[in-house]
Amino acid sequence: MVDYAKLVQEIERIAGSSALLPPEMCPSYAVEGKVPQVVVFPETVEQIAEILSLANREGATVIPRGGGTKLHWGGIPRQVDIVLGLERMNQILEHEPADLTVTMQAGTRIQALQDRLGEKGQFVPLDPPFPQEATIGGTIATNASGPKRLLYGTVRDFLLGVKVVHADGRISRAGGKVVKNVAGYDLNKLYVGSYGTLGVLVEMTLKLLPRPETERLFFATFPDLASAVRVASQIFQSELRPSAIELLNSRAGALLCQELGISITSGPLILVGIDDVALAAERQYTQMQRYCMAEDSVEIISLSEEKQRRLWNIVRSFSRIVREREAEALICRINVVPSRVGDLFQKAEELEGSTGLPVALLAHFGNGVVF
Repeated sequence: MVDYAKLVQEIERIAGSSALLPPEMCPSYAVEGKVPQVVVFPETVEQIAEILSLANREGATVIPRGGGTKLHWGGIPRQVDIVLGLERMNQILEHEPADLTVTMQAGTRIQALQDRLGEKGQFVPLDPPFPQEATIGGTIATNASGPKRLLYGTVRDFLLGVKVVHADGRISRAGGKVVKNVAGYDLNKLYVGSYGTLGVLVEMTLKLLPRPETERLFFATFPDLASAVRVASQIFQSELRPSAIELLNSRAGALLCQELGISITSGPLILVGIDDVALAAERQYTQMQRYCMAEDSVEIISLSEEKQRRLWNIVRSFSRIVREREAEALICRINVVPSRVGDLFQKAEELEGSTGLPVALLAHFGNGVVF
C-alpha cells in the first residue's frame, strides 16, 4: 500500500508547497473518473526526476499532464496516485531562426509557440487539436496531428531531439539540436505516441519552416456523397499541393456550419487548405473550382479570413464539439487507405439508415484518418 501522507510530505519537500494543488481541487484533475491523491506542478527537470524516483520507490502511479486535452485518449489507467502537471515547464529555451530550429520545455502551449515563432516568419508545421490549450509535450506523446499533416507530415518528421525523465528518475537524451543529425539510433521516434509510458518528455527540439505567404481555404457543398468523394479524389490525385483535404458527411457538415454560424445548403462538403505563395494559391483555387463545375448543384462558399481561421479550429476540435453537443456520443478514430474513405462513408450512411443512429463523419481525406 502507498503511504499517501508520506508521499505528499516528500513531494512538498521536493517541489515546495506552492507547487501542490490543494486537496479539495484534485477532483478537477481526475483521469477517467479516478481522482489523484496528489497534483503537483514542478518547475525544473531535477524536481521531476526526484518526484519520479520517489514514486518508483513507493510504488505510486504517475500520470504526466500537459494541457489535459488528450487525457481521455489511450488506455484507462488502473490507478492514479500522482498527476504530474507540466504547465510551469513552459519556456522557449533556444530559437535559432537562421538554423530553423527551436528548443522548448514540454509545457509550452502550441499556439503560444506559433505566435512567438511567427514574429520571425517561421512556424512549427503541426496543427494538433486545441492548439490554445495543447502543449508540445502532449502533442509529441500522443502523436497528435491535425488536417495539415497531408502537406507537412507528422510529429515524427520534425522532432530533432528530446530530453526524457524515466520512471526511476534517470534523465536521458535522444537526437540533437541540428537538422542534419544521423548518428546512432533514432530514438526520438520511439517516444512519439508513447503516451508517457516510456518516461516524461521534458524538453524537445523541433525543426521549423518559413510561414507560407498565403493560407487559403476552398469550401464547397455537394448534393450527394458520390460527388463530394469524386472531387476530393481528383484534388488528391492531381498535381495540386493542398495542405489538407477534409471530407464531411451531411450530419458533420451541419454541425460544423452551426458552430461557425453560417447557413448553407445541406449536404456533404469538402474543405481544402492551400498554403503557398499568392500566385500559386490562386491558381490552385481556380483549378479546384473547375473540378467542382463538372458536378451538378455544387455550391462554393466564400468565407472571411476570420471565419477561415475559426473553421480550421473547429475541424481540429471536431471531437470536442460532438462531445459537447451529444453527451452520449461514441467517438472513434478509424484509419483506412485514402481510396477507401468513400466506401467507409457509404457504409456509415447505410448503418445510419438501418439503425436510426445518427453518424457524423469527418475525414482527413488524403491520409485516410476518419473521425
